[in-house]
Amino acid sequence: MERLQLTAQSLGHNLDLSIPHVEPKSERLIFKSGKARLAKKIGKKLFGLRPSESEMNENILKGLRQQFNQENVDIAIDQAFSVFYSQDPTRNRPELYELYETGLIDKALELMGKRWVIGRPKR
Repeated sequence: MERLQLTAQSLGHNLDLSIPHVEPKSERLIFKSGKARLAKKIGKKLFGLRPSESEMNENILKGLRQQFNQENVDIAIDQAFSVFYSQDPTRNRPELYELYETGLIDKALELMGKRWVIGRPKR
């Protein structure tokens, strides 16, 4: 028993138990999915950041799908592209958010006899 105590005491004296100070790296914070969405929304509100094109396109599709079935969504988008190209067929292919911002998706839905009120993205 005495021998164990002496060994433990001698080990304690030989060990350097101090913890060195390490500067934290400046890395991007990685959040879990729910927290990331909240942090992104807060950042956009505070700094007025515009969402990416893909985010805007996804928001428009998600909003359309909330009110209309997939078939009607596809028809409305195809119709909006047709109206866009009817003005000038040589133009580059627009993004979905551009069709929304110019009102062509609403116009296509109007031609179908439908009105989009549920799930519309905020402009």
